[in-house]
Amino acid sequence: MGSILAKLREINVGTRAGAVKPGTSNAALDEFIHSGVKFTASHPRIEDVYYRAVRALMDCVVPSPNGGRMLIEGHVYIGCWLESTGTVSTDILSRFCPETAQQVFELFADYQRED
Repeated sequence: MGSILAKLREINVGTRAGAVKPGTSNAALDEFIHSGVKFTASHPRIEDVYYRAVRALMDCVVPSPNGGRMLIEGHVYIGCWLESTGTVSTDILSRFCPETAQQVFELFADYQRED
């Protein structure tokens, strides 16, 4: 148990996740790092998958139209969709990046329409 804890303490999430792409919010990555969430496994390749996923998540946090942060779906679904981004995705994000999640939820309130 002690070696796992020591291994976790040594992990630098920012280094393991790698640099975020241009246009991505570094503030969201900083918020994630501050959350203290880390992952270790018995094989480095398993860890690599986790930290690539962290970077992919951060690549989906982009500047919003109002200057804050916005979680987008990514890939071919570039956008912030109420039925997915505004529910499950942002709810899960709120556990690691609560400020970013709040900004996403506020976007839905700010840009809501009558219909």
